[in-house]
Amino acid sequence: MERTLLRYLQVSRAAYGPEAEYSSRERARLCAAAVCTKAPFSSFESFVTEICRFIDSLPDNAKVGILHSYQDLFDRWESLSSDSEREQTEAGIISLGAEEIKLLKSYTRLYKEKFGFPLVICALLHNKVTILERIRERLNNDSYQELNIGIKEVKDIMVLRVKDLT
Repeated sequence: MERTLLRYLQVSRAAYGPEAEYSSRERARLCAAAVCTKAPFSSFESFVTEICRFIDSLPDNAKVGILHSYQDLFDRWESLSSDSEREQTEAGIISLGAEEIKLLKSYTRLYKEKFGFPLVICALLHNKVTILERIRERLNNDSYQELNIGIKEVKDIMVLRVKDLT
C-alpha cells in the first residue's frame, strides 16, 4: 500500500487521464496529494474510498474540469495514453466498422454539444455494443445526471487503473 501512495502522480494520472491540460494535471496532483495526507490506509478499499470521497466533495465546476481532461472515444487514436489505448482495444472500439465509427463520432459530438463536456465511459466495463447503447441512453439525460454519471465513470476508470499499480 505504501508503494502505491508514493506513486501518487501515477494515481492522479489514473484518476484524471494523461492527456489533460496543464491545469487539469495540477488539479490531479492536488487531489492525489490531498488524499495521500490521509495515509496510512488500512486497505486498498479504504484508499479508493478516500479518493472517491475527495472527488465527490469537489464543486461541480471542478468535476466538469475532470471530465474535460478526457478525450473523446476513438478520437486522436495516436495521442491516447497506453492505458486508454489498451482499454479501448479490449472494449472493441478499435474494431468498429465504418458505420459504427460514424455513429460513435456522431453520438460523441451530440453529447458534447448537449452537455458541454466530453463523454466519459469506462471502456473496460463495456464492449463496443454496450458503449454505443449507453451513449444513446445517456443522450436522454439532463446535465446534472450526466455530470454524476461521468464522475462515476471516472472513478471506475481510476479504480481499475490503480489496481494495476498495486
